[in-house]
Amino acid sequence: MGHTAREHPNHTRLLSSDEVLQIPELLKMISSLRKQGLMAESIAACFMQRRVQPCQEQTNAGYEYLGINDPTSFKKELLMGVKLMDRLKRLFHGVESLPPAVIGFSL
Repeated sequence: MGHTAREHPNHTRLLSSDEVLQIPELLKMISSLRKQGLMAESIAACFMQRRVQPCQEQTNAGYEYLGINDPTSFKKELLMGVKLMDRLKRLFHGVESLPPAVIGFSL
């Protein structure tokens, strides 16, 4: 709230040759995680649990999350259990249980 989306040079620049070479490996990782049960609900729960907004200005990449002391967390405790489930139900139709945590997945 109160923040306007801004264009960033990374939004329109072409990938470097090194980045292009990473694509097949990243697609393999995504495929493997999906086979393990990764789904949109898992990703949303990860952001909600950490109390980090996915579109807020970040001081570090999501995969470099520093725990409850991460400066991007807007509260210093994790969102868990019933409260997390209530928020997921508001976002996704038909969610009846917390999504699986997938080994190897971390934002």
